[in-house]
Amino acid sequence: MHAKRIRLPVDFREFAEGHDSIGPTFLLVSPSPDIERALRAATDAIFDADFGICMGDPDLLPSFLNTVEEPLDAIREAGHQLFALQTTGEVTLPESVGGQKIAKWRRTFFLVAPLPCFFRVERPEPPQALVHMLDPNCAEAMGEIPRAHTREFKLRFWNAAAPVHQLYERAAPWCQTCCLAEALGIPGPNVP
Repeated sequence: MHAKRIRLPVDFREFAEGHDSIGPTFLLVSPSPDIERALRAATDAIFDADFGICMGDPDLLPSFLNTVEEPLDAIREAGHQLFALQTTGEVTLPESVGGQKIAKWRRTFFLVAPLPCFFRVERPEPPQALVHMLDPNCAEAMGEIPRAHTREFKLRFWNAAAPVHQLYERAAPWCQTCCLAEALGIPGPNVP
C-alpha cells in the first residue's frame, strides 16, 4: 500500500501504473456549498476523460502533468487536499472477460478532502472503528479506506477535531498513531 498527499504535479508519477480500467476510485469529501463548485471544477480538470489514458502511458504522462498545477493550487486555496492511496492485491476478473486472476492488481483511490481531515468507518459489527486522520503515515488508517470500499461501509468525515469530541462527548475512539494529539486533548491542528 502506498499513500501520499498530492502537492505537486510530479507526485502523480508514483500512481501512474494503476490497473483499474474504469478509472480511479474518486471521492470528493463533503465540501461546504460555498467552495463545492470550485472544487468540482478543479477535480474535473484533473480527472477528465484523458486522465486514465495519460496516467497509463509514459509518453503522455508529461503532458498530463503540465495541466494539473492550477487545479492543485485551486484545491489547496480552498483549504483542501488531494490524497492518493494505491493498494495492491489479487483480483479475479469477471467471467465475461475471461475470469482470470491477476496477482498484483493495483487500484488507486483519490480523495479531495479538507485539511485536516478526520474519518471513521461506520461498520455494523464490533470492534468499534477508530477515528483516524487522513495521514499517509498511519498504516491502519490507510487500510481502513479500501476495506470500507470493498465491504461497502460508509466513511464518516470531519474537518476538525472539535465536532468529533462533541459527538463522542470527549470520549472519541481516537487512533493512537495518527490522532495522538487529539486523544491527549492537545489543542491545535495536527497536520502531517
